[in-house]
Amino acid sequence: MDPHLKASDDREEDRVQFSYFTRFEEYQKHSTRLLEIVEDPEQNDEAFDLYRRIGMILDSYQEQSYLLDPFLERMLMPPLQKFKDRARRMVEGKATYDGKGWQVRFFPHTTEDLEVALAYLSTQDATASMNWETRYIVLLWLSLVAMLPFDLAQFDRGNPGSTFERLEAAGKTNLDKAGLEREGAALLLTRLYARIADDPDLGDWDASYSGSGLKEADLAPMHSLLEAVRSNTVLTSNTLVRKWATKLEGRLGLCELPPPRARQAKGKHLQPITGLPEGHGAHSEADFDVPDSIESTIENLLTALQDRDTVVRWSAAKGLARVAERLPEDYASQILETVIGLFSIHAFDGAGGVQDLPPASEATWHGATLACAEIARRGLVGDEQLPELIDWLKRGLYFDIRKGAHSIGSNVRDAVCYVSWAMARAQGKESFGPFSLEMARRLVTVSVFDREVHVRRAASAAFQEHVGRMSLFPHGIDIIRKTDFFAVSGRRSAFTVAAPQVAEHEEYRDFLVNHLLTVSLKHWDPALRQPAAVALRKICEEDLFTLGPACAAKVAIFLRSIDSNEVHGGLLALAEIADAYKQSKEPSAEAHRLKIFEYIVSTPPSVFSRYKNDLILEAACIGLANTLSKDALALTNTKTPWRDIVMAGIKHRVEGVPEAAALAMRAASELFNCSADLER
Repeated sequence: MDPHLKASDDREEDRVQFSYFTRFEEYQKHSTRLLEIVEDPEQNDEAFDLYRRIGMILDSYQEQSYLLDPFLERMLMPPLQKFKDRARRMVEGKATYDGKGWQVRFFPHTTEDLEVALAYLSTQDATASMNWETRYIVLLWLSLVAMLPFDLAQFDRGNPGSTFERLEAAGKTNLDKAGLEREGAALLLTRLYARIADDPDLGDWDASYSGSGLKEADLAPMHSLLEAVRSNTVLTSNTLVRKWATKLEGRLGLCELPPPRARQAKGKHLQPITGLPEGHGAHSEADFDVPDSIESTIENLLTALQDRDTVVRWSAAKGLARVAERLPEDYASQILETVIGLFSIHAFDGAGGVQDLPPASEATWHGATLACAEIARRGLVGDEQLPELIDWLKRGLYFDIRKGAHSIGSNVRDAVCYVSWAMARAQGKESFGPFSLEMARRLVTVSVFDREVHVRRAASAAFQEHVGRMSLFPHGIDIIRKTDFFAVSGRRSAFTVAAPQVAEHEEYRDFLVNHLLTVSLKHWDPALRQPAAVALRKICEEDLFTLGPACAAKVAIFLRSIDSNEVHGGLLALAEIADAYKQSKEPSAEAHRLKIFEYIVSTPPSVFSRYKNDLILEAACIGLANTLSKDALALTNTKTPWRDIVMAGIKHRVEGVPEAAALAMRAASELFNCSADLER
């Protein structure tokens, strides 16, 4: 195997190396010992070392945090129990329940924890920055307890409303903090105020609340707040401010609209759905008059879809889809048309990747794609709009913009897979049927050939969702088995194992080969071109003497390109195909090897003298090592003599190039005495 291919795969395997939480016992050992230490951990060297060891264990699973899910209860229960015991000891004597002991159950789900948490929070200095973690955890604890269906009055002790006021004060005190405790306080207040309509002991609060939602007078200050934020350039430069302003914009719009009508599911579901009306989730035109302010809300959300930050675009996409779900069908259709129109701002044909779009196009494409996904998930994509949407989605799967030493656009490709997944759950088989084969080919191609692991997994999940719900994709069950979550997690596995297995089916083979020739072998990342060449070779081996010559002729055109990436990809592919011929026992294989040799030595000499030509020289020397033969040595009418290529490789200073040249010289020494060349 090519050493560069192995090295790049080793780096990827370093990131994806666990299949379960293998270090749980080690974590449990350190955690148990840490909890046994009574004194302040910051003053204890052993405790500090245990903190460090536990942090190192958890850091190693940062990219695969889902592996910790089955162990969370066993990991969290001991420290939570310790925390509760300590909190109880600090506040005992201040609050009791008629002399009865507290029954301690699972930490976030018991009503008796309310008094413990409130009393413990009162012992914390709200102005001290060192204990923000403690305040944050307790606020989260209180926000969970506040969700339980119990009467707050049972804790008032003869002072009606005091428990509510204490909870509200705890939230408001921490609402102006800059740390995470602000989020915990906001969550507590949100859940606390959500109880207002059902709590008879809140007096004035209940009187000012409308059972059907907030009154217009309640919404006016919020609209004024949004206007003030938009007019302040300092505030709008803050990502979090724009995010929460966008969320507020969408939810204010929902307050002015009726709830969405239940919709008839289009996709295949595990259980039949009965008693639902026909049509989309949107209301009919005659249901109600749309408020004029909704137009402004939609316009602001569409603008936020093109924000430079992902969290803002994501909030805008969800808000826009929720608003569309509550509007009449015609209005919802117009919103989708406007969102689809955002793609045309930075349009491209989608063939062979994207290189000439401005970096700002990523935000527009990503926001529009997320909005389409959320709208599709709610069943709001009409049959007449489906062809145009799918046409843009097919292009979005190739969205890749080179930016310096890296590229951007993986989030767009991931979002396109999300749209496809959503369609599988919401669209009908009849409407999606004409596009099923094309989408199947593109999704399976992305699942095995995309550069990013999260995109490969997303495409695999979308493919699986379509097979399970629509059963329209050819050989769907077999393809799922070959391109499952683990099969596409490693780049080497996806390219060199999963892709050739998928290529066994003729419906997908030509599309996979075409993607390798037009995208992967021309990619800017050499770590992608190398496995792409191996994948092309293995797919060609399905029908070597038909696919091999055709692919070799196409990649030979790359050798005359001014782009060094294309030249390198072409040489790698020719070297791999030549090696396949070399391993073949067919008599006609030698003629094909000779043809590939002619392609290599017909490369213009200027290609080998370019700046940073080490990859090109290395690939050319490997190709010569696989194609040298007596017939090849007899050729004289070549643009670049093979000896010149090999000697340039031997003299090269970059590691790997002399080794490849040595392979070529070894192949030559098997044919004639080349000692004179080496002495020279």
